[in-house]
Amino acid sequence: MSAIDWHPPKCTNGKWGYTQYTVSYLVDYEKDLGKWLFKPIFEEASEFNDDSIAVVKTNGKYQFMNMKGDFILPT
Repeated sequence: MSAIDWHPPKCTNGKWGYTQYTVSYLVDYEKDLGKWLFKPIFEEASEFNDDSIAVVKTNGKYQFMNMKGDFILPT
């Protein structure tokens, strides 16, 4: 598992975003918060699946998002 390929959602002030973690994240979650890839603007966010797609909720609507931040199948 490459650290750059894994972007778990992180909640800040009630909003969700995605961060890039370094390898040490696997050892110490709390100390290695990484840098923001997508700032916390989502009401809900899932982890990226094996196809590099996540489900996010914005403005009360669920959308599919790829790792570039593009929405797939717009609503």
